[in-house]
Amino acid sequence: MCLSYKTIVMLLVTITTFVTLSYSQEINLTFKSTYACAYEGLDSVKVENLTQGGDTVLYYPDTVLTINLSGIEEHLLSKQGFYISQNYPNPFANETKFEVNVIEDNHYSFQVIDLTGKQVAKTNKYLKRGVHEFTFVSGQSGSYIISVNSEKYAQRILVICGEVSQNSGFKLIYNDYSYQSNLLTRSTKSNFVFAIGDQLKYTVYINGESEEIIDIPEGDKLYTFNLFVERPARPTVTSSIIGEGTLELTWDDVIGASGFKYNTVNDFYSAIDIGLTYGLTREFSTDVECGIILDTYIWSYNDCHHSSQTRYEGFIEYQFDDTINSEKYNTVLIGNQCWMKENLRSSKYANGDDITHLPDESWYLLETDAWVYYDNDPNNNIPYGKLYNINAVFDERNVCPEGWHVPSDAEWTVLNDYLGGQFVAGGKMKIQGTDYWLPPNDAATNTSYFSAYTSGGRYFDGEFNGIHEVCRWWSTTYYSSTGVWCRHIDYLYPYLWRGGPNEYNGYSIRCIRDW
Repeated sequence: MCLSYKTIVMLLVTITTFVTLSYSQEINLTFKSTYACAYEGLDSVKVENLTQGGDTVLYYPDTVLTINLSGIEEHLLSKQGFYISQNYPNPFANETKFEVNVIEDNHYSFQVIDLTGKQVAKTNKYLKRGVHEFTFVSGQSGSYIISVNSEKYAQRILVICGEVSQNSGFKLIYNDYSYQSNLLTRSTKSNFVFAIGDQLKYTVYINGESEEIIDIPEGDKLYTFNLFVERPARPTVTSSIIGEGTLELTWDDVIGASGFKYNTVNDFYSAIDIGLTYGLTREFSTDVECGIILDTYIWSYNDCHHSSQTRYEGFIEYQFDDTINSEKYNTVLIGNQCWMKENLRSSKYANGDDITHLPDESWYLLETDAWVYYDNDPNNNIPYGKLYNINAVFDERNVCPEGWHVPSDAEWTVLNDYLGGQFVAGGKMKIQGTDYWLPPNDAATNTSYFSAYTSGGRYFDGEFNGIHEVCRWWSTTYYSSTGVWCRHIDYLYPYLWRGGPNEYNGYSIRCIRDW
């Protein structure tokens, strides 16, 4: 198999793990620091990959870590040591070069193996102190591990051959030697790997003090560390008063704080700075006939740090009556959309006509509307709601109560984007805990107050599945002549999935208000 130069390759081997990112992609992570709020050069920065494992270290005076195609390429560090450099380019065509930094005269053995463990090339050399250059000629495209060993040292790298135009066999060729009295080396990094989405922990050391930051870098980023300044405690809310269109919060003094910020979302950097005051008044609209989220996040800060957030949880309930079905529904305003906080339980259309109850028949190629309880058990009506077929969704009589409708795919997308995107929105929509969801019910916070319970589904042949595992909701948008988009969340991930289910199955409906 011939690997393209732009193919993303991830290979797990027994010795270590290597990751190759896009050939042209690189991320620059820059670190700066202050000590007692004044700029100070950092002594070192340890970078740990909390997702995949492994770590690497930057030493003074280096402040930039470049993550590129080959994994990590750092500025040379003022630290003596034995290493084998990453070959360049990687992937390569036909042949590639690498260097070995030797700090002791000794015998060294070189070996190249493929990922099945088969040895394809080897050589032994007596090497003197200095930098030695080698060429590896590949007889076949693929991935290989080059290892260098002596009595005291062992290093290895992963190399990837993208193509071979002339097969002259596998070879390790010794090229050149240069003596250096003051050797420079990269930090040991053979056990450090990185892929977009990995969570990294940075620990900086200055004058015997240390500070940590945990982040998921997705592009170039500057990290500032502030040492020898105590982080202020987070505020403690002592009173809350909800008035006509206002929320008043007060909190105690925080020692060492020079001010406070608040926000309606958990983001310190976009928060409103209110200075050194011990309370706030938030205004909200009373014209919207929908449940209103009053959650407020508060931080204290000083010249170098801010506290962790204090979350005040507040919600003004709004309930409407569906007189046709004798049901009451709680609602929530999320962004500019008013959603039901509950799955639909209607057995009648908005005009009073019955929706067909078909608990035992196959729904395959069914031309009529249909609804059922999950497992045909009326006790599942609350809190899970009913399950409907696609004909009920598109019926002109409106399966939702008057003034409400089944959301389009575009309206689901507005909700998804407002809650931070596909990979986090589901967690903000799910009921917390494992009373209704199977463990782990990952990242469930329900900070949106959408209050999603698992409701499962019905196959067209009458079989039920997925209770405590998944909840699927219909939309009114076709992605093909017969297929309709739906959204679903599950117990394993914080995602809000988008997919095209079987049109003859039964799923939940979550109504959105007409505007």
